[in-house]
Amino acid sequence: MTAEQRLTQVYLFGSRDNVRILHIPRAPEEIRSAVNRGNWDQYVGTAEDPAPAWQAYQSGRTVVILPKEETPEPRDIHLTRQEKRVLQFLVNGCTPVEIYHALHISERSVRRYMNSLKDKFRAKSLLHMVAMAVALEIAQPDMSEDLD
Repeated sequence: MTAEQRLTQVYLFGSRDNVRILHIPRAPEEIRSAVNRGNWDQYVGTAEDPAPAWQAYQSGRTVVILPKEETPEPRDIHLTRQEKRVLQFLVNGCTPVEIYHALHISERSVRRYMNSLKDKFRAKSLLHMVAMAVALEIAQPDMSEDLD
């Protein structure tokens, strides 16, 4: 596999509260474009019943595919300052304990913010919410520590 044929990581959130992680040897732009044009069968398959329309979002080399009717518009998601801070910690992979230590708030408050964020994103799970936040470019993971 050449450098141009790197795998794209695709998160597929199904309508039945499940997530599949796929590694596809195509450019993320190509995958996003195909799904958004309605050519999703090769990525989504036909296992969904009834098959919903799908929407793909790209962040770097990652693509998130969601059922279209479940995808909130970015302008519809209004976050408080503290929700934005908690979200950013979550996107960076922090645990609730790490978040409450960093923000000097109770773990219960962190969990309340996490539930509020899940509700605002209409997400089925924490992973679903984080993927949507990244896909909608509301929060971006800090990759600086991962680079050598």
